[in-house]
Amino acid sequence: MIGTITSLLVGYWFYQSAQKVNENPFRWLAVGMIFYYGTRIVWTYAIVRPLMGQSFYQHSMMTGAIIESTAILVGVIVVALIHRRFLASRN
Repeated sequence: MIGTITSLLVGYWFYQSAQKVNENPFRWLAVGMIFYYGTRIVWTYAIVRPLMGQSFYQHSMMTGAIIESTAILVGVIVVALIHRRFLASRN
């Protein structure tokens, strides 16, 4: 639920920022969403899963919430860096 809300906020942020700098807003919305979800997938399956080993597949609800929260956080950090580098620098 939080991940979905965050992805909508990221998409809106990229869309609005692209409009402000006269870029294609739908292109930048797609860029933001692709990097957000791509980062979350890479974080979860390429970093967390190998670190956790077999316990990745059978874990507590609290561990699942921590995995989800860290994936959201890392995704937001990556898109913030991309936004800063490519959209915010054009103002």
